[in-house]
Amino acid sequence: MKWVSALSRQTDIDSAVQEAAELAIRQLGKDHADLTIVFVSPQFSEFYDKVPDLISRYFKPGLLFGCSGGGIIGNGEEAEQQAALSITCAELPDVKIQPIQFDTTDLPDQDTSPSVWREWLKVDVEDNPHFVFLADPFSFRGEEFLAGVDFAYPSSKKVGGLASGAQALGDNALYLGDKIYHSGLVGIALSGDIE
Repeated sequence: MKWVSALSRQTDIDSAVQEAAELAIRQLGKDHADLTIVFVSPQFSEFYDKVPDLISRYFKPGLLFGCSGGGIIGNGEEAEQQAALSITCAELPDVKIQPIQFDTTDLPDQDTSPSVWREWLKVDVEDNPHFVFLADPFSFRGEEFLAGVDFAYPSSKKVGGLASGAQALGDNALYLGDKIYHSGLVGIALSGDIE
């Protein structure tokens, strides 16, 4: 298992992606990853939809996952209130990475059984998954969602955060694979040889 991270403060989106991608590739020692996590500042909001294609020009990202953010962290540095983009790549042998995406306005009933939540999430509890979630704060029913996931997967670790940098519903970006969402939640379930 190997993780690398890179941060670019370039003010041009193409240059920012190129710089961060090349730094990540150099650290990873190869031009492909199993998981790539990207965070993009709101200074690039008009280019949010270009990010997946731009990243794919420089390397094979595996599963792309990430969101917009008011403060961007990469390679142990933080960029606040300025143009920035970070790319974190992971080489995860023997790890199953399952993508998750939901509009969290239509959740299972809070009084239902854990199996209903597991069926809704489509993640097998027998895999002993751990979760990373990123959500849009304007459309995410956080308390109800996390209570349901805790109920259904009590032994699993759950971490994550909120997309930021936007002032209204629909202005944040959530990345999962080659798709971009502007509301709800994206996530990954990690199982296998991972802690």
